[in-house]
Amino acid sequence: MRLLTAVSLLLLLLILRIPVSGQPETATLGVVNNASYVAPGFPAGDVARGSLVAIFGTGLGPAQITPAPAYPLQKSLAGTSVQVRSGGVSYAAVPLYTSATQVGAILPSVLPEGPAEIRVTYQGANSDLAPIQVAAARPGLFTIDQRGTGPLAAFLYEPNGRAAGWSNVHLSARPGDLVSIWATGLGPITTPDNEIPPVGNLPVDVEVLVGGVPSPSVQYKGRSPGFAGIDQINFTVPEGVSGCYVPVTVLVDGVAGSYGTLSVYSQGNDCADAHSYARQEMAEVRGPLIFGSGNLELMRLHLFAPFLPSEGLVIDRIRGFFREQADQRFLYAWPPVPAAPPLGTCAMYHFKMNTELELLPVDFDRLRPMEAGLEMTVTGPGGTKTLPFVYRQGYQGFLWEYGNGDSQPYLAPGEYTLRNGSGSPDVGAFQASIRVREMIRWTNREQIQVVDRNQPLTVTWTGGDPEAEAAVIMGVGSRLEESQRVTFVCTADPAAGTFTIPAHVTASLPPAPAVATPQFPPGVLLVGTVSRPDQNRFTAAKVKFGFTYSLALTGSAVEIR
Repeated sequence: MRLLTAVSLLLLLLILRIPVSGQPETATLGVVNNASYVAPGFPAGDVARGSLVAIFGTGLGPAQITPAPAYPLQKSLAGTSVQVRSGGVSYAAVPLYTSATQVGAILPSVLPEGPAEIRVTYQGANSDLAPIQVAAARPGLFTIDQRGTGPLAAFLYEPNGRAAGWSNVHLSARPGDLVSIWATGLGPITTPDNEIPPVGNLPVDVEVLVGGVPSPSVQYKGRSPGFAGIDQINFTVPEGVSGCYVPVTVLVDGVAGSYGTLSVYSQGNDCADAHSYARQEMAEVRGPLIFGSGNLELMRLHLFAPFLPSEGLVIDRIRGFFREQADQRFLYAWPPVPAAPPLGTCAMYHFKMNTELELLPVDFDRLRPMEAGLEMTVTGPGGTKTLPFVYRQGYQGFLWEYGNGDSQPYLAPGEYTLRNGSGSPDVGAFQASIRVREMIRWTNREQIQVVDRNQPLTVTWTGGDPEAEAAVIMGVGSRLEESQRVTFVCTADPAAGTFTIPAHVTASLPPAPAVATPQFPPGVLLVGTVSRPDQNRFTAAKVKFGFTYSLALTGSAVEIR
């Protein structure tokens, strides 16, 4: 068993936690897993006994962040204490850090499973009560972006003669390498939660899935040495896995927690991926380089639902956004096509909903928006459309939707050209091309009226171009009261014509009706294609990486139960 030194792990925790910047203040208390940040009400949003949670609100503690000074941890920190009430009994949680808007606390390992309420007291003033759902285990994985998304905080141990270090696209893991990742929520311990935890495996069944493939060896699955509430998992990367953003999840007693990604590439340190970046591009981007990136997307959505006409509803839309990136930690936080995992894999994403038709999660809060020009034109078989530039949103709009006056949808198969005229000082001028292909046919759509979250789900289709596209399957569940959405995304070779979504993936969706209610939007299942990003690229004066792609999805409202 090989473990990191306390000094190395302390450095990791200083980078990742205490507290997360960018989290909005709120007058309503909210409690989430300190690693995953999944909202309450989703299956992965339960919090585990003995886990570290993040509690958000106002007036929770002192203005400056105050970490616990030493072990044993105390029940009160800088005037902040945390109480959990379950079954009429009150339990003291252990604060690990405190501030005015965020408190990190370790839930008692002796806390019963089931519904409970949590309250923060600061200098005698009580916060609101916040409901939580306590589970025996629910692992949340720590990620580099500090929000539970994208690349994991993963350490490689001197693999195959290479230097040990934190994994990224320049130090990719290879099959057979030993990797450590960090989590919270593997389960309770038998010793006091406020003391340095014992080193040793917890009595739970832990399975690490890398691109859906189980690790052949999980060598450690317990508290991270020297850190209360933090878990460490050491595992071997399985064979047959490759990609710059391979999804990784941890199952405890068969139940999955959150997802992150790991760069896996057997040919060298600098990752290469047909659905991401070329190896040469990876090697070029090192250090504190400031560069601009841009994505231009055409999307067709053909939606079927009980409340729509029998022929369904067609929506054609366009999106273009540009961001400047300077922080090395967030380089390549997402692949060019956001949320598209390598072929044959599935990933799960949790993100906030907004008023736009957002199907894929993109978190650009940490990247500076770039002005791209007053307007962009798109020209194709159906003529020319013009879209204005909107600050922070880029170019977004509907090219066609039911009832807009046009007799036919806009996006027919063919070539489309996108231009931003004379451009802007921020981006420069660009001219880009996107090819729209024939939509694939989802052949068992009418047979899938209900998604059983406890069973695998097989979808079938015909059509698609394996040389230029990937088949993509998505499931979407939402909760209106938290303004949150969860989406799983699976990709496959279009030529396969079939893909089976594993049960641990469908289980991550919340229950949802086929017809919207005041509390819940309908569940949605989508099947279609996404173009490969290496098929179309564009450049501009200030844009180092410019990608164009098209999405063509058939969606069906389904009951999720």
